[in-house]
Amino acid sequence: HYDNNNFIIYRNGYRALDSGTRPEPGQHLSHYFARTVAHNCVTIRMPGETFPKYWGSAAPGETVLPVPNDGGQNQLLASELKVLRETDDYVYLASDATGAYNSAKASLVMREFVWCMPDIFIVYDRVNSTDASYPKTWLYHTASEPVIDGSEFSETSQGGKSICRTLFPADAVLEKIGGPGKQFWSDGRNWALPAELPANCPPEDWPLLGQWRVEVKPAAAQEDDIFLHMIQVGDTSLKTLPETVLSETDTSVSVSFSYAGKNFDLSFDKKSSYGCNIQVKK
Repeated sequence: HYDNNNFIIYRNGYRALDSGTRPEPGQHLSHYFARTVAHNCVTIRMPGETFPKYWGSAAPGETVLPVPNDGGQNQLLASELKVLRETDDYVYLASDATGAYNSAKASLVMREFVWCMPDIFIVYDRVNSTDASYPKTWLYHTASEPVIDGSEFSETSQGGKSICRTLFPADAVLEKIGGPGKQFWSDGRNWALPAELPANCPPEDWPLLGQWRVEVKPAAAQEDDIFLHMIQVGDTSLKTLPETVLSETDTSVSVSFSYAGKNFDLSFDKKSSYGCNIQVKK
């Protein structure tokens, strides 16, 4: 799929999931399921961009339509793992997906992902576009309808729960998209499953096809953006995220918090394309 730098989280069920499914024939496969918008990635929408077609064909009765402009990637295999580091307290990775996007719109798409054991994730994305007017969107797909509360959202399903807090951008706008008729929304329309489904294909309202997503966008247009999120997963008793302390300088973005009897201090480098200094004190 066009899903470089995608992540999936499973804890008491799928907390962050891939959305869609694979009917064949059916344009849902080629026009939604395989596209970047169906995954937990970042999109950069350049008006007029055209995308390569994925395999598959239209189902009987479907009008053949162009591949939608979801703002996503145009290369299937074009990311590079820069760092993978594991300790007893965390796993850190940095992955560069810049090459998966059209170079006419993106000059940097870097994701740094920190698993703070056992159940917290810090996701730091640096996204530089060639034009400030190209909207950038951070995506998180869920099985059930998310509840948005200011800069946080939560979802509960399958006996589990996740809470996500947007730390950057400070002016972020959070929006949920989904529900009946909009589960597979992209480029102004819903790419529904075909009327006649193969025997092994679930109905489109099956929760694990992904029924909703949260989109996080900067309020102000600019060429270079930072997305920083904290995610915690658990069972339905999960109530709140740890308190976070943020700091920013010309060279770094830092977040500190206490969790599971430890003090975590993460400082991400803003000048180099990637790099994170992680301190854990017990």
